[in-house]
Amino acid sequence: MRSIWVITGLSLALVLRALAQDGSANGSTGPTAPAGKGGVPIDISADGETDYAAGLATAHGNVVVHYGSDLLYADRISYETSTKTVHADGDVRIYSGAKVYRGEHVIFNFESKAFTSTDFSLASFPIFSKGASVGTPQGNEYLIKNGFVTTDNRSNPSYVVKAHTIEIYPGDRVVLKNVVVWVGDVPVFWLPVYYQSLKTEESTFSFQGGSSSRFGIEGLSTINWKAADDLEMSFHDDYRSQRGVAGGVDIQFRPVPSGIGTFQSYIADDKDTTYNPTVLPRGPISRTRYDFSLKEIIPFSDGLTAKVNANVWSDPFITEDFFQKEFSQERMPDNTVELIQYDPDFEFSLLIRPQVNRFFDTTEREPEFRIETKPIKIANTGIEYESESSMVNFVQEYSNQQYLYPTLPKNYSAYRWDTYHELLYPKTYFGWLTATPHIGARGTSWSNNNENLYTTGEKQSESRGVFDGGVDLSFKFSDTWLQAKNNALAIDGIRHVFSPYVNFETVLPSINRNDLVGFDTRTVNTWANPIEFPFYNSIDSIDRQIVVRQGIRNELQTKRDGQNWDLVDWSVFTDLNLTGHYDEQQVFTHDAYSHIYNDATVSPFPWMQFTSRDAVDLNGDSYSMYDNSVTWQPDRSLRISFGDRLLQGVQAVDFFGLPYDNTNQIYVRSQYRMNEHWQFETLHSFDTDDGLLGEQSYSVYRDLSAWQLGVTVSQRSNQDASSEEMVYFTLTLKAFPAAALRVAD
Repeated sequence: MRSIWVITGLSLALVLRALAQDGSANGSTGPTAPAGKGGVPIDISADGETDYAAGLATAHGNVVVHYGSDLLYADRISYETSTKTVHADGDVRIYSGAKVYRGEHVIFNFESKAFTSTDFSLASFPIFSKGASVGTPQGNEYLIKNGFVTTDNRSNPSYVVKAHTIEIYPGDRVVLKNVVVWVGDVPVFWLPVYYQSLKTEESTFSFQGGSSSRFGIEGLSTINWKAADDLEMSFHDDYRSQRGVAGGVDIQFRPVPSGIGTFQSYIADDKDTTYNPTVLPRGPISRTRYDFSLKEIIPFSDGLTAKVNANVWSDPFITEDFFQKEFSQERMPDNTVELIQYDPDFEFSLLIRPQVNRFFDTTEREPEFRIETKPIKIANTGIEYESESSMVNFVQEYSNQQYLYPTLPKNYSAYRWDTYHELLYPKTYFGWLTATPHIGARGTSWSNNNENLYTTGEKQSESRGVFDGGVDLSFKFSDTWLQAKNNALAIDGIRHVFSPYVNFETVLPSINRNDLVGFDTRTVNTWANPIEFPFYNSIDSIDRQIVVRQGIRNELQTKRDGQNWDLVDWSVFTDLNLTGHYDEQQVFTHDAYSHIYNDATVSPFPWMQFTSRDAVDLNGDSYSMYDNSVTWQPDRSLRISFGDRLLQGVQAVDFFGLPYDNTNQIYVRSQYRMNEHWQFETLHSFDTDDGLLGEQSYSVYRDLSAWQLGVTVSQRSNQDASSEEMVYFTLTLKAFPAAALRVAD
């Protein structure tokens, strides 16, 4: 797309019209100045007098200057042949490639394209600017003195950003120094320097205000500031009438050129720490509440990478109270420092996990050394070898929250040495059947089995051996129908890929897992666990198993725009469990066939998609789970999503000893853009078990040129607790950071 710099607020159409009119004007032709470098001639014509003497050409009266493909119009000019610089006055217009410059007093160098003007204006959507002077010292950037920029295309903008100097680098960045933000006639913010990328879509300023039963009257504001290419900052300033003031800063940075880092902080002076939106117990909470996090990925040379994940909270409920989205994704943050050395043949890692937040149970690793070898072919036998070995100093640190435990349990620790070695023999038979038999052996030792946690008896070590073996069988059939075409359905040929597989696995440990007081154990999960090593990585909970996993994957594809398009991707599998005993977690049954697992995605069009992920109980004595959704976008202005989530029949209790409730939630989400000014969104979530409309939300957005205003009304019904009502509005400065100042080639 051709984007043209216009040094005035005139539209491109007017500029081109002026070019056509002035370019066709008849005028006298004066002397031709000497050619520039490379033999480029300078031709000067004017209605009035022209003169050339001592290396200086002058002309006045509808002057037209040609220099190669560059064209200049002015009332009068003086041109220095030695520097190829023209001084032009009076309605100056310069057309140089894809750029257009205008001003009353302009200095322009035809070779370097450096440009200087006074009393100018600039328009390049969505950026509009004015200033006392402008220059292009290097020819590819703009230096504005005593000017302002805005994204509000009006004669009297609703806001402007004034600065002593403004540096604009098209398609890259804008740098402002000694900056004052004005809303109307009121100065509201000052910065010594402001750096804004023209490549990011993040809003420069946003404000959310309203009222809710949880917080009272709210006012939440965020200012985003890009200080440099490798440093971005977001400042938060929040007020809640029932909870007090809060704020923080988020920083994105690069610790090394190819690395990435984020630091987030939030501190609240909470006036009501007794508020509890749930029926679960809470311990005492300090009024000063905070959430600090640091995440870094630091790649070094030769495949060496360091990773840091640090989270420091004031209490266990900071995200539940203030950041519901983060709470739904992570309720207990991790704290790790990891060093990884990668090689095509192996991977070495050093991991440290301390208990930073004392109110969470933590299995510390102080530290863990691990080395994994990738599959290595043994000579020309076709046999492959892989292994993993580790040494960990485990320390089980329990929470210090008395309300969680009638009697605080005793912390315990042990060293664990573990090594696993496996041989595989992958081979294809009959040209279509892939078989991979494998056998493996694991040895594990614990310095202390911790059988007597509440006594002071002698610590007993423990060792265990594990044998595993099995075979993976798979094959793939496919057929293609190139003649299958339908323009209405965008079908350009059909290919069906049919991939059945069978995985047989036997695991035989020397001791039962109930005889070990371990550290890493299985958690409650509604999806099938891996059955093979090393994918099954809960080492302390390894138990006897004989399982046959049988499954099929179906893929239905077509061609669209020359690329493969998956119309259907459907996998279904089940486990034949021959282990012969019941899982003490009382969540997973060991019936011969307990569940069938289904994972499907159907995408007949880019504007329609159906997804389904299900675990269906085959015997009626265990849980069933499904999560189905369909998204439909009949046109660009309307998008509707419908979903249904169900979990029932779980025979287990949570951390507090409360049984898991059956749940079945149906939700509908819609987004409708009526026109360029108005947009509507709704969300409804209905719980069929308790008959409650669990959540409903209605939002209206109004486009206000440079700003977007939104109003949302929502209500949430909490099970066995009081419901919450919220009304709030948002104000977002949307265009400036997304500005795409660019000059086409």
